[in-house]
Amino acid sequence: MPITQEEADELVRAARAANASRQLNGMADFVSPLVVRVGIVGAASIAKKNARAIRRSERCSLVAVASRSLAKAEAWVAELGFGASCRCVEGYEHLLAAADVDAVYVPLPTSLHLDFVVKTAAAGKHVLVEKPVGRTAAEVRAMVDACRAAGVALLDGTMFVHHARFEQMDRLFADEQFWAPTRVSSAFTFWGDEAARARVGWYCIRYGLAAFRHERPTAARAVARADREGVPTDMDVEVHFGEDGRRVLTFHCSFRHHLRQWVEACSATGRRVTCDDFVIPRREERCEYRIEEIPDEQMSEYDTIVRGCVTDVPVLNCCQEVRMWDAFAALVAQGKNRTDHYDRAMLLAHAIMDAAMASARSGGSVVAIPAATLRYAMRPAA
Repeated sequence: MPITQEEADELVRAARAANASRQLNGMADFVSPLVVRVGIVGAASIAKKNARAIRRSERCSLVAVASRSLAKAEAWVAELGFGASCRCVEGYEHLLAAADVDAVYVPLPTSLHLDFVVKTAAAGKHVLVEKPVGRTAAEVRAMVDACRAAGVALLDGTMFVHHARFEQMDRLFADEQFWAPTRVSSAFTFWGDEAARARVGWYCIRYGLAAFRHERPTAARAVARADREGVPTDMDVEVHFGEDGRRVLTFHCSFRHHLRQWVEACSATGRRVTCDDFVIPRREERCEYRIEEIPDEQMSEYDTIVRGCVTDVPVLNCCQEVRMWDAFAALVAQGKNRTDHYDRAMLLAHAIMDAAMASARSGGSVVAIPAATLRYAMRPAA
């Protein structure tokens, strides 16, 4: 069930009270001067790649893994070859009570995120939570508010935005004169049993938000195809940004097509940025993106030769998961000066997801995204 405003307010009050209690006992805002000590809750398969990334990070250290079954946690740690340096914990609550854990990675099912993130914040632990962050934008607002009230960092596990390749593309998008996009098109699909509504194009949305400098989305329209149980597994979405709607994001997300992960960002000045593996680079050692500049006289020789300059830009030796954990450690270290960039990105993405699902349920009608639904950081951190 969607969370009510009264329930959200109660969660924030509880987190703020827990933070005040920690302050009285001299435990508030503790950060290791060298590394952020991370515990993982749940011995899930999705967490294995991030566990390895934590171990490779120079700013984070994996110290514990918790599961409801101690045997499962032990088998998980043994499989990854972590040995005695990473202890196994039976019961999630014992991980939250551990004095040697600064932060918790939450790869639990989305339906459990709200309750566990709030409990983690109340325990004074920083949080990196898998995407999507919640089931609705209201749940995400409650998590953001609870973490701010408790004085802890909150980051979602969108790894590609931390890759050096994406940072290069992002710098191009900041060039309002030449490279700022007016249209972004994308697809992220893979064959599987998971329902499309679980993500509704999370990666495509996050790329579009960055390309449009996190401008306010105003409306969304979606058409979905469902399985026999009525669960949407394939969806085409269109999102408009800004008061004039001049910037448009279109994307296809599906669990009924094989792997596709391409994106194209087009400016009004004949410039394009494209990438065909923007979510999961094919290789850590080398990946690429393409930039293209097309002059006003685009064709010659009776439309048989295309004018323009195309450059494939290589990016070498970058692990986006390691860089994500380094960025998380930096966010933790910012303390009371912590940026609200990620809070805003999470909330905008979920507002778009909510509108897209509402449109799909209505048969594809345009659904407005009111500005009031996009509020963030309403309450200052305690």
